[in-house]
Amino acid sequence: MLSNRARRVLIATLFNVLFEYSIRGLSNLGAHPALPVILLAAYASLFTLEDALIQRFRLKDYHLTILAFTYGPIYQALISGAAFVEAGFLGINWGQVLFTVVIWWGLLQSIVTFYLANRLAPRDTNAPAPGRATWVAALLINLFVIFLFSRSGRIPTGRPLGYGVLFAVSVLGAIVLALAQRGRRLEPARPDPSRFLDVLVGITVAVFLVAALFLTGGTAQIREASLVNMQAARAVTLWTIVLAVSVWGYRLIRREPIPV
Repeated sequence: MLSNRARRVLIATLFNVLFEYSIRGLSNLGAHPALPVILLAAYASLFTLEDALIQRFRLKDYHLTILAFTYGPIYQALISGAAFVEAGFLGINWGQVLFTVVIWWGLLQSIVTFYLANRLAPRDTNAPAPGRATWVAALLINLFVIFLFSRSGRIPTGRPLGYGVLFAVSVLGAIVLALAQRGRRLEPARPDPSRFLDVLVGITVAVFLVAALFLTGGTAQIREASLVNMQAARAVTLWTIVLAVSVWGYRLIRREPIPV
């Protein structure tokens, strides 16, 4: 039997792998047969670390968005290379970076992901934190995945200035997260599930499934690392924008953290 934490990490991982293939299409399995294994390792290791941080420091939803600025720019530089495609100021495609870090990493792949995972495998705030071996193993696996992508020869590369700026953004994100934690009382988060959020998550899963299975037209290689189905990518991007506006609007109206 999987532990409560392992089930949460598994749910978060599968949701995000589905997101990946909603953009790529299941036809991408034939083009890159090893990619699912790499994605599973990448997401499982990341969410193991993130889930541990949530529990150890009682992180709220907005902390996860800040946290996305610590690893998101690194992933954009070394895993997808998207930060350097059609680069502009300081050698970076800022529109691409900010959209991905804020809407995808900061909202969809953090807040929505852990809302879903916590909904299906409720967090036990009294459970012991993962041991040092778990932290080290997850971190090493994630670093190894970054190494595999960065050394594949398929990732768009940038200028040294661009890498330096993205690294600085990551460091700044870590500093802001640390400052946001100063003086906080580490109180357990209330579960407080929401039917509205449940519906949004259900629609999101349905959109991802439809995109992965049925939106098969217009496949094009827009990144050197992988084929992306343009028809599906447009539909998924549009929905994630609607999702972001809906979740942020709900958050502003309720004025209460979304349980993660």
